[in-house]
Amino acid sequence: MIVIGNFPLPTFYFPSPSDPPRQQAPYHHLFSPPAILRGNKEDLILSTIKVMTAFVLKGEHRGRMYLLEGAMLPEIISAMMHPIGTQARVLALARLFSIVTAEMDFDLLDKLIRTTPDIMPFLGLAKSVHENRRDLVQKWIEFYGNSIINFHDIYEAFATYGTLNGFAYLALNCTTPDAPHFRRMILHIIVEYYKNIRKLGSYGLIDYAHEFLVQTVLEMCDRDGREMIEAGVRFMHDFLVEDDHGQTPILLEHIWNAKKLNYLIRFLFHKSMRQAEFAPTTQHKLSRKDWNHHEVGLERDQVI
Repeated sequence: MIVIGNFPLPTFYFPSPSDPPRQQAPYHHLFSPPAILRGNKEDLILSTIKVMTAFVLKGEHRGRMYLLEGAMLPEIISAMMHPIGTQARVLALARLFSIVTAEMDFDLLDKLIRTTPDIMPFLGLAKSVHENRRDLVQKWIEFYGNSIINFHDIYEAFATYGTLNGFAYLALNCTTPDAPHFRRMILHIIVEYYKNIRKLGSYGLIDYAHEFLVQTVLEMCDRDGREMIEAGVRFMHDFLVEDDHGQTPILLEHIWNAKKLNYLIRFLFHKSMRQAEFAPTTQHKLSRKDWNHHEVGLERDQVI
């Protein structure tokens, strides 16, 4: 049991989404720490961080999702950069961030990427002179199947292109047994982002579909076989077909600069020819199992 001052905390209660609001009231009352984290009462801040850490460790996935749905990660990141933050506070916040975000789950990753546009203060701790801070970042990177040896590239991906593209880069280079699942989750999140941009008028597509995203998506898909390749190509195809605001030339330029235009053309041509041979007079499409992966990838890196 955790004690703040002379007041022991009650047992943590984790309500389900179907619970009525009156049952959730004590749960919500326990955690309203943003103002505390922004303050200057060090003992109170450290105690609050300990409570939140214990809350997540006790609640596991549900505890993590609660903090994410409450948009707590930006508050944690912001508190790391507080000008009067002590070493103990920064370390405790970094540990809390690591615990909250270290789970290979679609809903968690989706909420993390949507609510936390900047995680650079956490990644920047890898450059600290304090070994315990560097270890936290290293373990976090290794959780996502990457090596600290590639830290510079990981750091640049997050710093230059944002959280979404940073996680896409982590998925691309993931080497754990969960790598295919990780890449599928990230691709799904990227596609959902694309759909949302379309709904908002698609004017943000030019900035969204930059060379780094195009290259990362196609390389990520290429590492997981036929179905992921088809999903990636369909995604790129949507950029070019659903052109409501005349942005196709710019998007084509992004694909060209990523050195993937020839790869897309050869892939689509190959699929069209095989479908025509399989069913020339019907609408039946060729099964994904009826063509060889190596027939597609031989010249994917060539440029016309």
